[in-house]
Amino acid sequence: MPIFPFHKPRVTDPDPKLPINRRMVWEHFADVRIVNTWLLLFSCLSLIALIVMGSMCYKLAMRPPYVLSEDQGTIMWRTTEVFRLREDNVKMFHDLVLGKLLNSNPSYYDITPLTPMVHPLILSKFSKNDANSSGVKLRSDKRQVYSLYDVRRTSDPRYPQYLAFITRGETTVYEERRDAAGNVKVYPQSEISVWVTFLAPTKPTPTNPWAFRMVGLEHKTGATADQAWAAGKPVAGSMLPDGTEIQPEKLPEVAPSGKIKPAPRKR
Repeated sequence: MPIFPFHKPRVTDPDPKLPINRRMVWEHFADVRIVNTWLLLFSCLSLIALIVMGSMCYKLAMRPPYVLSEDQGTIMWRTTEVFRLREDNVKMFHDLVLGKLLNSNPSYYDITPLTPMVHPLILSKFSKNDANSSGVKLRSDKRQVYSLYDVRRTSDPRYPQYLAFITRGETTVYEERRDAAGNVKVYPQSEISVWVTFLAPTKPTPTNPWAFRMVGLEHKTGATADQAWAAGKPVAGSMLPDGTEIQPEKLPEVAPSGKIKPAPRKR
């Protein structure tokens, strides 16, 4: 038999033998049962972990959002708190929206910042280029200023799905006229304005931290305005459609010395 240096001899078992003690079939079933027990235990632990993680994600998604509550001092000192709908939020929302809609200067009238808070139909009605503008399309020699006084809660059976509020403020129109000597003078004319607003609750966002969206607006005049205002109720304590109660205004804390204490910093 020729032998070549590049051929390696194969190592074989000259006398293969079977194991002396061979396992029975039922012993294999016992091993499978142990493995299945461990797999069942691992599956149960995984299911419990998934339930815990799912409940935590649900709580994080449904928790009340945090909003910026104060920004004090020359150096930024910002505090945040859990959002709660209060009476001052309602008043600030109406002061901002009605002020933007009803304030008008001869050379400037921009209500585009109200897009996240007001329905587009209302914005189009109050637009300066709209012929149906409600009291804001003035001549070049007039200026209109609106000041909000108070807000009350009301109800309207026509729109039970929305929150109805009634506001009372003063609208002043400054008109330029020339006197007998030819001098230009400004003559103000003021009247009490009563508006009924219809709001839809939303979630607070950076562009709309008040959690309201105005979907309707109605101007009351004369005896109808007086009756509607007299029928209004306090905002604090009234209920939202989901059962949430509007909280009263947040009062500043007063130190024993009589000075107003700054709000504690929260993160």
